[in-house]
Amino acid sequence: MTDASRPTILTPDLCIIGGGVAGSAMALAAAAVGLSCVVVDAAPRLGRGQAADLALDMLIQSARTALPHVGDDDRSFALLRDRIGRAVAAASANHSAERLRSLSVTLIQATARFADPDTIAAGDIRIKPRRIVIATGGKPTVPRLDGIDLIQFWSTDTIAALATLPPRLSILGQEPLAYELAQAYRRLGSEVTLLRTGGQGLNVDGELLVAIDASLHRDGVVIVDTEVRGLRPNRDGVDIVLADDAGTIVAASHLLVAQGRKPFTESLGLDRGEVRCVDGVPETRLDFRTSNRRVYAIGDVTGAQMSAATLIPIQVGLVLRSAFFRQPVRLKPQLVPRVLRTVPALASVGHSEAEARRLHRDVTIHRAALADNERAIARGVTAGHTTIVATPRGEVLGASILGPRAEDLIVPWAIAIEHGISLGELAVLALPQPSLSDTSRRAALGFVAAQLRRPWVKRAMGVLKLLG
Repeated sequence: MTDASRPTILTPDLCIIGGGVAGSAMALAAAAVGLSCVVVDAAPRLGRGQAADLALDMLIQSARTALPHVGDDDRSFALLRDRIGRAVAAASANHSAERLRSLSVTLIQATARFADPDTIAAGDIRIKPRRIVIATGGKPTVPRLDGIDLIQFWSTDTIAALATLPPRLSILGQEPLAYELAQAYRRLGSEVTLLRTGGQGLNVDGELLVAIDASLHRDGVVIVDTEVRGLRPNRDGVDIVLADDAGTIVAASHLLVAQGRKPFTESLGLDRGEVRCVDGVPETRLDFRTSNRRVYAIGDVTGAQMSAATLIPIQVGLVLRSAFFRQPVRLKPQLVPRVLRTVPALASVGHSEAEARRLHRDVTIHRAALADNERAIARGVTAGHTTIVATPRGEVLGASILGPRAEDLIVPWAIAIEHGISLGELAVLALPQPSLSDTSRRAALGFVAAQLRRPWVKRAMGVLKLLG
């Protein structure tokens, strides 16, 4: 082989396969700590998925802050889409090729594959980095249903591109986005049917699922728990045939499939990279390292059932610490907050009540209702509560908050579980008054009140009373 025909060899600290949301976040973090970094992606545009995620979040947030059906016309929906478009354009600069190049990140537009356990081939370039991160993301799961190849359907990646409000939207799935989009489109004016089949359901206690179902019913969402037999096109969209005795048909103008995502690993040559997979998903430890000690995986490619928006920043930080600073790290899945962006919102962290009872002999439950909170009463949003799962000694095992701003109010409970802050300590926190946060303090006070009712405490208080 002549010198001219030899492949170019790069030796960066880090090679990232995939330039989507996870890959670009990993590259930005690596550049920030001074690591040399190469990103390989066949697509010309980086940060793929970020635009769709932001568009859906804005659509959901707009519907949450609006009265039901205030956008019940195409003009209102067009104004919302225009606002979303401007926000997406502004945010795209954060993941742009220009920004990454300005941070000395090398970008290669090519299909990446493992040439051997230590080398990535990208066209005529060979990359031999210290560490490799697989961040190829995933693609929406397509269910195996009769007739699905005959109809047009939308995914969570594409639904935000609709130019007009869908008049009759059916959503197939039971992942968090299915619930969020069902309520959001209904509040914006669509007729919505949620067909809860396929994919992962909500990992919440039964009473919380009942409350979420009730909120969707109040807004007019039709919830169907019957399996789907097949699909067939009609003049206005699609007929969804249910697998009941009557062969019930749900007619929809648009069908949204929200049944999770399938990791994208087909062309990577993971066997040559000595990366073990199960059903196309790279096996990873709790520090996101694969069976090849030099190779890590983050984002949707790991098959995680948690929100990528929540999980990716955590993964990026843990991978940097493990891969380049040799720190022992591990993800604690129970410490990753889980959020459902409905009205009311639901946020939880730690173990659910059912999980806690399986893991611990004695469990105590402490609740505080929003109906007793002055700020909630003033705002007219008294539907909801805070529920704390704890040990009899006050160790916090889990928390769930149903109500406005739940995603913000869950933060102190995540800190409490992570750092071992007890309910007794949380009960004496000084908080602004009035505030929605006080509901959390009241839940902790329930533990203190229970402690004061214990017989030995009553006896001690009696002795103190005698002393004056």
